[in-house]
Amino acid sequence: MIFVLPFAASVLHLPAGVGGAWIGTSEFADAAGFAAAQTYGAVAEHGQRGGTQDQAVWAFTLMKVVGRDVRIGIWAFVMALIASTPASRASLNSARSGGAFQNSSSASSSRR
Repeated sequence: MIFVLPFAASVLHLPAGVGGAWIGTSEFADAAGFAAAQTYGAVAEHGQRGGTQDQAVWAFTLMKVVGRDVRIGIWAFVMALIASTPASRASLNSARSGGAFQNSSSASSSRR
C-alpha cells in the first residue's frame, strides 16, 4: 500500500494536502504512512497538483492523530462509563455472591 496510495493520489490529481490526508486515513504504520505522504508531497510539489511536501506530511499527521488516537481516547472513555454504570456493578455483585470470585479460605469460613 505504501506504493499504491501515492500513485493513486497522483492519478486522481489530488493536491498535496488532500493526498496526505487521504494517506493519513489509511491504516498504515506510522513510519510507512509518513514515507508515503512525504513521497506524494514530493511528487505533487514537482507536478502541477499544488501544495508542498510539508503540507502533505502535516495533513497526514493531523488525520493520523485525529483519526486514530482521538477515537481511541473517546472509546476508552465510553467503555469506562459503561463499566461504571449501576447495571454493570449489579451484575458483578451477583457474580460474586454466586461464588465465582471466592477463594478457598473465604469459602471454608462461610461454611462454619
